[in-house]
Amino acid sequence: MILILVIQSMNCMKSLIVERLCTSLKWIRFFLKSKLSFIWTGNYFNNNFSFQILSSFGFQLCFKLKDKTMKRIILMTAILAGMFISCDDDDSPNVKTPSVVLNTFQSEFPEATDIEWEEFKDDYEVEFEIENIDHTAILSSDGNLIKYKYDILLSELPETVNQTISSIYDSTKIDDTEILKIDGYTYYQIEFEKNLMDDQVIFNATGEINSEIEYLD
Repeated sequence: MILILVIQSMNCMKSLIVERLCTSLKWIRFFLKSKLSFIWTGNYFNNNFSFQILSSFGFQLCFKLKDKTMKRIILMTAILAGMFISCDDDDSPNVKTPSVVLNTFQSEFPEATDIEWEEFKDDYEVEFEIENIDHTAILSSDGNLIKYKYDILLSELPETVNQTISSIYDSTKIDDTEILKIDGYTYYQIEFEKNLMDDQVIFNATGEINSEIEYLD
């Protein structure tokens, strides 16, 4: 008898949660349509501003509601949605890449496909493919190619790099192998799997570890 009562209570709670969630989603849909549509249509708004607006409307809507559960659901949804927008680092097609940057990129990588641009302060990062090989390049706002990288197979590492790896690291833990190009120089960046944080190491072509070159994620 007790078990039946417990099951019935759980079903009632489940129905109540679903009902409140559906109601709150209707409210969210309403204020998103009526208040926030300009965020996606106005490309001149930056992501931080969008996050502030979204969070602000979420708070305003919560103050108008009396149901505490709905308040919590809407508030958390507004915050999470705002964080999602703010984490979108100006991905294409919204990034307005200067023509001088585009000209350099097209000149250096005329066969690039699946191109995606991101803006970081004064630089532009572009991810693309050439013959199904992943590439990433960093260009300055004045059109200079700062550096770029692309994936390679483990078997493509030079013997000098392999010797250094075998003497210091566990080669079975290698996760990523990439070539990094900076000012005409070739480096090899390798990521080794570890429990807490992976090791990211740059090697010169001669096999030495180069701690002065920044790893390009």
